[in-house]
Amino acid sequence: MASGRVERRLFEYQRHGTHTLIAEFNVATGKVTRQLGQTRTKDDFARFLIPHVS
Repeated sequence: MASGRVERRLFEYQRHGTHTLIAEFNVATGKVTRQLGQTRTKDDFARFLIPHVS
């Protein structure tokens, strides 16, 4: 930074880890079922759905 000049900053988005939330809301009971995980794949979604199939 020099005298009389505007300070410039470079912006770079940094992710500090993420989680995945898969949730469902049962309208009849008002209950929310959720699953937290580290990945977001079709297998994760299938594992979430299988116990909830009636």
